[in-house]
Amino acid sequence: MRFEDLSVHPDLKKALADQGLETLTQIQEDTIQPAQEGRDIVGISQTGTGKTIAFLLPVIDQIIKARDEGKAPAALILTPTREICLQIAEEVEKLLTSHPLNMATIYGGDSYDRQEKELAAKPSVVVATPGRLIDYIKQNKFPTDSIHHLILDEADRMFDMGFIRDIRYIMKKLPEKSQTMLFSATMSYYVMRLAWDFMQDPVEVRTKAETIEVDKIDQHLFHLGREEKMPYLINLILQADHPRAIIFTNYKRKVLDITKKLHRYGVAATGLSSLLDQKKRVRLLKQFKLGKYSVLVATDVASRGLDVDDITHVFNFDLPQDSESYVHRIGRTARAGKSGVSYSFCSEDDFECLPRIEQLLRHKIPVGEVNGDYVKFPEGDFKPFRDSSEHHGEEQGSESGRRDGRPARNRNRRKPRSGESQSRGGESQDRGGERKPQRGGEGQDTRKRRESEPARSESGGGQSGESRKRRRRRGPANADRQQKVGAESGSPDSGTVRDQDRARLLGLDRGESGGSRGSGKKNGPRKGGNRGRDNRNQQRGGAQSGNGGRSRNQRSSEKKPEPAKKQGIISKLFGVFKKKS
Repeated sequence: MRFEDLSVHPDLKKALADQGLETLTQIQEDTIQPAQEGRDIVGISQTGTGKTIAFLLPVIDQIIKARDEGKAPAALILTPTREICLQIAEEVEKLLTSHPLNMATIYGGDSYDRQEKELAAKPSVVVATPGRLIDYIKQNKFPTDSIHHLILDEADRMFDMGFIRDIRYIMKKLPEKSQTMLFSATMSYYVMRLAWDFMQDPVEVRTKAETIEVDKIDQHLFHLGREEKMPYLINLILQADHPRAIIFTNYKRKVLDITKKLHRYGVAATGLSSLLDQKKRVRLLKQFKLGKYSVLVATDVASRGLDVDDITHVFNFDLPQDSESYVHRIGRTARAGKSGVSYSFCSEDDFECLPRIEQLLRHKIPVGEVNGDYVKFPEGDFKPFRDSSEHHGEEQGSESGRRDGRPARNRNRRKPRSGESQSRGGESQDRGGERKPQRGGEGQDTRKRRESEPARSESGGGQSGESRKRRRRRGPANADRQQKVGAESGSPDSGTVRDQDRARLLGLDRGESGGSRGSGKKNGPRKGGNRGRDNRNQQRGGAQSGNGGRSRNQRSSEKKPEPAKKQGIISKLFGVFKKKS
């Protein structure tokens, strides 16, 4: 059947002819007619079968005819990812080249201002992802009453991503008489349950394009070691005749590694993963479509809905964990009746995935003979490919050693404030870790001291450059030096006076007097009190002025007296009875 034979608006026929579309595919023949009648549809079809035109053409045709009658219905298309959202928006623009209808694209990672302006213009077609759309519904910025057509594209993918509750929330907000079309690659439990709850006598459309497309792909499987994958991939790409290829990997951190290795051997490659922000993903994908890059390295985020023409080779650098993803990956090639080639690498990390994939395909994947020369990196002079655009890994910090692409932690936990320097050993340490000598009085003791507290001297034991442990070790040496200074002062009783001062500083005199105040009280010096602090300050001042200026941080060579043992209640009572007797 041809598009010219359809009863659609002439502007739509002209837009289809400009795209070179003449004959309908199987999914289009089975969907367009019941959709024009307003029936609910459940379509089970793979990507690349023309299902986008199958649901866009009848919906836009009904909207144009209703607008001509003075009505203003609108269509809502829900997609699982931003990439699929933008691709459907491109198809809508191609159909609306000759007819002025407003369209809005709603997805996360984009400007709220732009999207709010598009919604304020009352668009006829809204292509959205569930999360961002719910935000506008809760803010009363999205009028759900005007939606007469709802299309769920890649419904199974949305269920896998956890959007089932969001989809139900959106569908409950729509009018009950709205037309609903659901398209999925598999008929899962959630698909059947959703169709049962929200659809009225839906028409089920199935296609067998999945097996036909896979049969047109020349599949190859190589059993390689983990370290042999990269050189084998590079050799296969270099031996191919100008391939237009997609390389799939399970890990987003590998996207940058594979891309850089390909650049070294002159391959024009780019990477696409979730580490990219939305604007860069759109730009790189557009540049790949235009031919600036011949190889695209991607994760499964781009395996579904990736609509790129003339893909000749597909490489599975890692076998997918989900067996259905294998079909989606290799389905990027052999489109529109063309043939393609797929290479899959199976290492010790992927061996468990192989039986599930072959069970889904219902046949064994042909195993290729490993070329011994390909397990080594190719030798020779290669002109490296210089990518002018900044790669996502360099911006997001993949080179910092973090697997998830985040920037590495700063090892300098505390950085000096403005005008402050980190001092250690008389030297200041800058942020880079190098020590620089201090100038003048930098790093000196500038804190506020009490009047009776001696200032720290550069030659005394309280130097800022001397650590606490070193001062402890040097305690006996300092004491010997202080005794020597006291002996040179000329007073015969200076040593005795020195010992008495030291005893007063340690509080031995108060400890003896405290013991005679009565039984049951602790022996030793009292803690706290302004009176004790003043006495200690006076003793420090006397020691400084009369005995060589000993610093407060110096320690004496004499041992401190052991504190009295703490008496329990029984010992106290026994002492009282003993004293009375």
